[in-house]
Amino acid sequence: MSLEKMLRSVFTDVWYMSEDKFVSFIQPALMSLDFFKNGQVVLDATLLESMEERGRLNSLERRTVIDDGVAVVPIHGVLAMGLDDWEKNFATDYIEIEETFHMLNNNSDVSAIVVDVDSPGGHCNGCHETAHIIANSEKPVFAFTRGLMASAAYFISAGSSAIYASPSSVVGSIGTYCAWLDYAGLFQKLGLKAEIIKSGEHKGTGIAGTSLTEEQREQMQSFVDHAGKDFRSFVQLHRPKLQEEHIQGQAYWGELAVDHGFVDSLATLAQTIEDARGYASTL
Repeated sequence: MSLEKMLRSVFTDVWYMSEDKFVSFIQPALMSLDFFKNGQVVLDATLLESMEERGRLNSLERRTVIDDGVAVVPIHGVLAMGLDDWEKNFATDYIEIEETFHMLNNNSDVSAIVVDVDSPGGHCNGCHETAHIIANSEKPVFAFTRGLMASAAYFISAGSSAIYASPSSVVGSIGTYCAWLDYAGLFQKLGLKAEIIKSGEHKGTGIAGTSLTEEQREQMQSFVDHAGKDFRSFVQLHRPKLQEEHIQGQAYWGELAVDHGFVDSLATLAQTIEDARGYASTL
């Protein structure tokens, strides 16, 4: 993904992600790369090729481990759809999750699947479909987190047969939002004026240097509300103990997540794998 595409996505697309993680994920991702130096991007073709090759070798299917009938699928980092090989170094692709589940459900050596989740959430596009594929898996699925299972990461985990977490994990953040920065005041101070020639009231919404009209704001709110309703409905269908008051964007430590119904039990990854194996043996 080009830097231009990445930044455009941040400020125009709908995300299932905890706000603090959303605001901070772009800069750390870039800062961690060797070609981001002193606040400037220094493109190095050799380094880029190396990272793309690492991304190809680091596919989700390659990282999935099958141990005595239980497949452990690592779902780590920001979630998005259609990632390139470079992006896969710090994010997980919904499409790869779906392909991996298809492969595992057709593998006679696999009796159960454990998703090992550590993700702040991510992009709306692709999340709904991935959540349904996991929820309708032919093999039982157990979800576990020792880090983050927030927003979109919880969405895709909610339909599992059981959800486990470590005490220090953070779970929840049910909600949807779209970030918007109004640069109109800055443009005015710089002596700039954005003028949009368009063919419809909502065309050009979000162009830098413009402010939202009430109609545009209402349309964006309805767009976010639709995605949020879909998220809450799916979660409440599969996690009926959740109360409306606890799914307003809050996140909880593992122990409280159990109390509120987000998680079934506190456990380790090893315990989760063993329980998944035992559950599968009863089917």
